[in-house]
Amino acid sequence: LDNIRSYIDLHIQDKITLDDLAKFSYISIDHTINTFKEKFGITPHQYILKSKIQLAKTLLGTSTMSIEKISEMLNFSNIGHFSNIFYKHTGLRPSKYKKATKQQSKL
Repeated sequence: LDNIRSYIDLHIQDKITLDDLAKFSYISIDHTINTFKEKFGITPHQYILKSKIQLAKTLLGTSTMSIEKISEMLNFSNIGHFSNIFYKHTGLRPSKYKKATKQQSKL
């Protein structure tokens, strides 16, 4: 299972499917989900989203990349989907987060 988590971490900018993870680990999709959740407390899908949002936060706070470019880079289906997922995880829209982190860095 640590190998699955490492695979996700190494391919976080790619579109990662449960089928990809099952093939990588040589176990069924259901078994992959269940054993991953047992060990880490969240499903692989939740871990993928959490990791993508963590990277997005870093990029929004430290780069000059546009929100749209970050959304594309992290393989979200569209900027609206990215914005909704980001909001669910952080309580802020990406634009508000970017503005807040830029203001903090000026202090």
